[in-house]
Amino acid sequence: MKTMQTMKTMKGGACVLALVFAASFLLLLPGCQAPVGPQADRTGTVSLTIGQLDMGRAIQPGTLLTDFTGFTAVFTRANHDDVRVYFATGETTAQAELPQGPWNLTVNAFIGTVVAATYGPRAITVEPGFNGVTATLAPIATGGYGTFSWALTVPPGTSGGLEIRGVDPDGNIMDTIVDTDTFSGGPSLVLWDDEMELTAGTYFVRFMLTHENYGVAFLNSDLHVYQGMESRIERTFTYALFRAGEAPTVITNAAITVTGPVTGELPDTVATVDGTNLGFSAGTVTWYPAHSPFQAETEYTATVTLTAHMGYVFADTLTTATINGQVADVVSNTGTAVTLEYTFAETGLEQLDPVIVAWEFTGNMSAGNAIVGPANITVLPSSGQQQYDALLQFLTQSGSNLTPRTLNGASSGINVVNPDGGGSGLNDLADNAWWQTAISTTGRTNIAVTWRMRSTAAGPRDWRLQYRVGGTSTWNNVGGTIALPTPAPANVLLAVEQGRFLPTTAEGRETLYLRWLMTSNFSVAGGTTAYGGTHQINDLVIFSDANPANFNNRDDQPGTFNVTWAGFANPLLADGVTITRNETSGAITVNAPDGAFTSIQWLDDNFDVLSSTATLGPGDGIPPLVTVRVRTAGSSRTYSIVFNTATGAVF
Repeated sequence: MKTMQTMKTMKGGACVLALVFAASFLLLLPGCQAPVGPQADRTGTVSLTIGQLDMGRAIQPGTLLTDFTGFTAVFTRANHDDVRVYFATGETTAQAELPQGPWNLTVNAFIGTVVAATYGPRAITVEPGFNGVTATLAPIATGGYGTFSWALTVPPGTSGGLEIRGVDPDGNIMDTIVDTDTFSGGPSLVLWDDEMELTAGTYFVRFMLTHENYGVAFLNSDLHVYQGMESRIERTFTYALFRAGEAPTVITNAAITVTGPVTGELPDTVATVDGTNLGFSAGTVTWYPAHSPFQAETEYTATVTLTAHMGYVFADTLTTATINGQVADVVSNTGTAVTLEYTFAETGLEQLDPVIVAWEFTGNMSAGNAIVGPANITVLPSSGQQQYDALLQFLTQSGSNLTPRTLNGASSGINVVNPDGGGSGLNDLADNAWWQTAISTTGRTNIAVTWRMRSTAAGPRDWRLQYRVGGTSTWNNVGGTIALPTPAPANVLLAVEQGRFLPTTAEGRETLYLRWLMTSNFSVAGGTTAYGGTHQINDLVIFSDANPANFNNRDDQPGTFNVTWAGFANPLLADGVTITRNETSGAITVNAPDGAFTSIQWLDDNFDVLSSTATLGPGDGIPPLVTVRVRTAGSSRTYSIVFNTATGAVF
């Protein structure tokens, strides 16, 4: 057997390393003495084996070690000359004796002069005696390309094509078609000589030829494409290689399934062929418009190209093609490829969890830890993503200064602590103390709030829910004042649940503030509030998609539609302006105390004028929520009120 040897001479002329490869074993050359004394235990033998290729990629170059024409190994470390080992031709093992200690090992596999696979650099430690190392090569494919060329000599009157498919790590031919080509012949012997560039890898190539008189012929072959190199197939087809009666199978219908667009979801680009062994495969789905994620109230068109397998063609008049069971448009048909398009129905509004935020206090927990719903959802317009930043505070006001009160956990609620931090109480703070939170109602309608409240004997009795859009607009009442009962229930979870339905002006807001305002200094015992009175809130839920029929935002009982307009400073309007509805026609009329107005305006949510007369009739269009602005005779001020035209609830 041929042998190959390398000599490595260190400084001082001592022969340190002598490698002789014969059937992959290391021999010590004559003339080189083995180390003795202190040096005897300072070397170790590294036995290096080239292992199988790393099959971690879907497309692999060089699936066989015999594809490579040679291997080299290089051992490096600081303050030491590199040690380079060349493998004998056809061999995949080698040994080297190295000084003990840490080394870095790199192995290169060559095809000709091209490095087609590599291993390392990997840190190894040489110990005394025998050290086995297996180098599992990783093919160099990323970013590298090679060329596949072919030269087929065929009889006159022959036409055909080729398709190239990938090969998975287990050597199985994949359904995905990497590339195709077609060709046709003239009246004389034809040489088809062509090439294409492919990413370095392992493929399966199939040529299918059809002769007008002699039938079909095939050529199947594994194909290895290496970086910077050409892989070539040359073959001559004679008449004898053609088989009669094997015409391509015609595909007359095609059905695929894709994941349709859903508001807020990311587009899915995978198409699944319905059924098996149908002779074609589906490519990647593209979407128009190319939104990611899908937007609300938008029509999206899916486009998919189907490719016929070898031995199959699509019918020239293919009309039965469906996507998700619906007839799709055939926008292109070449026989070997068909492109389908289907436009889905307009997407709906994003399906949000009805609960915007909820607090349930159990044990001694902070307000932040009590969030049990999806938390406050603020949609960031720039990215469409959501941030969660629910915050429940109790604020007191002095002039323009707002001070958050300390909240301490109770067995079933949150106490509001005195300014000095001792005990609890809300003394003499009418219209200057409130619970507050901020939410987003983007994409939400029919918003409601439910909660439970409790005050002990010296605690505040009267509360009112209010809202405002953004942080600077006017606070708006939601229903009337809520008077907490006496005696107080044993804990807040036993209190009567309160509820309010928010007006449509609170819907679709990026930031909506809610507050529960202490409206008087009356205590629940009937006196005035005093230090030592405890006030608690719990079981607080803010949600959308509520049923307005479940809420009565007025202090009186339902069943009467009579809104009294009271409390204005101008005595001409005090307790005098009423709004009534005709139960038969549905018309709504505003009535002045003296029977005369100098101006009237009925406005919808967009502040468009619906009518300028005392009565808003069906012909004017009666929206769910309406604003009426009036000035009575003898008054110099204009007043307005917002109310629900179905229930009479004032906002």
